[in-house]
Amino acid sequence: MAYLIERILIKVLKLLKVDLLTHAHVQIGAGHSPDLTGDGEEYVIKYLIERILARRPDVLFDVGANSGDYAKILSETFPSSQIYCFEPMPDNFKKLTKQTAGLNTINILSALGSHEGTLKLHLGEHNSNGTMATAHKGTLETIFPFVGKIDEFESPMTTLDKFCSNTISQIDFLKIDVEGSELDVLKGAANLIKSDRIKIIQFEFNEFNIFSKTFMYDFYELLKQYRFYRILPQNKLLPLGEYNSSLEIFRYQNILALHKSLNYE
Repeated sequence: MAYLIERILIKVLKLLKVDLLTHAHVQIGAGHSPDLTGDGEEYVIKYLIERILARRPDVLFDVGANSGDYAKILSETFPSSQIYCFEPMPDNFKKLTKQTAGLNTINILSALGSHEGTLKLHLGEHNSNGTMATAHKGTLETIFPFVGKIDEFESPMTTLDKFCSNTISQIDFLKIDVEGSELDVLKGAANLIKSDRIKIIQFEFNEFNIFSKTFMYDFYELLKQYRFYRILPQNKLLPLGEYNSSLEIFRYQNILALHKSLNYE
């Protein structure tokens, strides 16, 4: 009887086109629609950063700042902090500059990566807002072909270690949204990480990581002195615990890595 019920249920779900795996992923914070106000990111800014640090943050970085929506919320929440915004795409940089005019941001027209030089980026013609500008062209060709014809452009690139070497001693909050190159940004901050000078790191993990060939394992290896959480749309953090292969979910998600010196439960 149980087997018969199971078979009937499977047929009904197929008829209704219900994808149970996708549904399960969404429940644990992977694969939902990206939305600053609905995916938990704004909750982290407004309610968690100061609580986790047990103080107001002094220095925040927005890497992959796009047109400035995220930076604006950072500025409104922390008007006395220094906020460094990196955006490599000129059109988006103009929007970023306009949207953050008069705010406490320092905007830099550059990419961040694992070394100094230039970075070749790819952008689809139907993605005019530049949200999917990426160094990993294969993602646009294979997973997001709706973006249409792909254009290329080059951006100057530096590293976090180089940028911070003379003037910035510590980063309280580092947000990285660079379509598959998040690990490269962190590799370029190796000295800051080794010397425990980055307290909170937020990064995206999604389909782009398939083509950048980076796994959650790589982040765990690089950030051994951090605890990992997945930001849930329900404005909660899901502790990920020690690494295991079930964490390799290549669907949209935001990960929060907290330095182990921080007392957050």
